[in-house]
Amino acid sequence: MAKKNHIPKASEVFRNSEHFFSNLSSKVTFSEAFPEINDIKVEVIETSEPKTNEMLKEEKYQKNKVIYEKLIGEFIDCSNKFCYNGGFSIGEIIREMVSIKQTLIEGHLKCQGYEGSAKGKRRYRSCVHCFYFHVEIKYK
Repeated sequence: MAKKNHIPKASEVFRNSEHFFSNLSSKVTFSEAFPEINDIKVEVIETSEPKTNEMLKEEKYQKNKVIYEKLIGEFIDCSNKFCYNGGFSIGEIIREMVSIKQTLIEGHLKCQGYEGSAKGKRRYRSCVHCFYFHVEIKYK
């Protein structure tokens, strides 16, 4: 149960919705959703505002890099404590890659969430956080 003043992130909103990871009838594991993937590596750097590629190479951003392997969910959550439904769908990116057998992608996305009231009913402004990602897939 959510704590008072707890603001749910994208993964929590997703878990509580009727939509599921790659399968509309039941929740599945990563391996069940993507049986054709042998290995995956997802690197994500979250920043509080947009940055250039050169800036992202700075140590202060590199030390905040998070690396995911097969234990990844549908969403990467936003760390902004005031952001409701914050993060982005890494599952959507992976599904697109798998559909065209792509092995590498890099890009950036703005956080999908917004700063608002604790239950997300009042919207104050869009979240300013950004996610820079690098995904490598090895297929079976």
